[in-house]
Amino acid sequence: MVALAASGVVTMLNSALLATIAMLITGCRTMEQAWRNVQWKTIAVLGAALGLESAITGSGLSAIIAQLCAVIGGRSPRIALAVVFAGTIIMTNLISNTATAAFMFPVALSLAQMLGISFKPFAMIIMVAASCAFINPAGFHTNLMVQKDGGYAFKDFAKVGTPITLIVGAVVLLLAPVVYAF
Repeated sequence: MVALAASGVVTMLNSALLATIAMLITGCRTMEQAWRNVQWKTIAVLGAALGLESAITGSGLSAIIAQLCAVIGGRSPRIALAVVFAGTIIMTNLISNTATAAFMFPVALSLAQMLGISFKPFAMIIMVAASCAFINPAGFHTNLMVQKDGGYAFKDFAKVGTPITLIVGAVVLLLAPVVYAF
């Protein structure tokens, strides 16, 4: 699966499907075992995120939130980046990272346009912050997958995830405007 996906011969989805079929054919997994191991909570979270971006953009909510972020961030692009980072971190730890990125993309785009600056640093901030679902297990599907089996509690994620998030935030807020100029 990894070799096929990495080589670009087939997409990651198709290589994963081929690997699944191979495991079923060879008997590594039975259909019953595969069905039992499906993480339904994760599928529900990801499925619920699909329509979020179009609803937020279409309703005008992204523009309203961007205006609020502009009020908080003022005319400073760096403070605006920090506001987008903080908002993305809060959301990614409450809903899935996919839904958060879909939600924050039009917000950050509107904010960059309002400030008259490049969107590139905001795009980097969103990508990194949406991937920083370290504080709450519900924020990322792999967290949900390991929480029960690993015997982890919410406090375990918060205790380790908060300092990691702060470190990542400091680094990305410092580097994004340098690498991708406003």
